[in-house]
Order: sequence, then structure tokens, then C-alpha cells
Amino acid sequence: MDCGPIQSTEITSLLSKAHNWKSLGNNQIQNYWLKAFPDGHGLITKYFTEIMVEPEKLLFLANHKNNLFATKIRRQQVSQKL
Repeated sequence: MDCGPIQSTEITSLLSKAHNWKSLGNNQIQNYWLKAFPDGHGLITKYFTEIMVEPEKLLFLANHKNNLFATKIRRQQVSQKL
């Protein structure tokens, strides 16, 4: 089924119906913060559209974010030991 690219207006519309202090994903970002920064809706739209076109990108994005987070934790641990 080809439904076309997602529009940022769709993201804004869906977020307006979401409860403020709930979070939908593993990232635990509450809907309030997603609503508070509408400039980010375009980026969310871009990533959703990319994932719909090329589902294998989801794994790359997830692994990339986890690797960045793990690197930051390791740096903090090393600096605490010094």
C-alpha cells in the first residue's frame, strides 16, 4: 500500500490529540515536549518517511543513537575515575 509521504501537519495534528505527560516510545520523551518544539515536527516527519520507504534505516538509526549514548556514558565514567 502506497500512502505517500507523511506531512508535518499530520504529526502536529496527532500530537495535539496526545496527552501531555505520556510518552509513547522507549525514549520516554513526554508528548508535552514534542508539542513545545514544533520546529522538530519536520525532522520527525523526515525520519518517519525515510523509515517507511526504507525500513532497514530504522535499525541504522536505532544503533547509531545507542552507540552515541554508550560513548557518552563511557566518557563520563572515565572522567569520574580521573
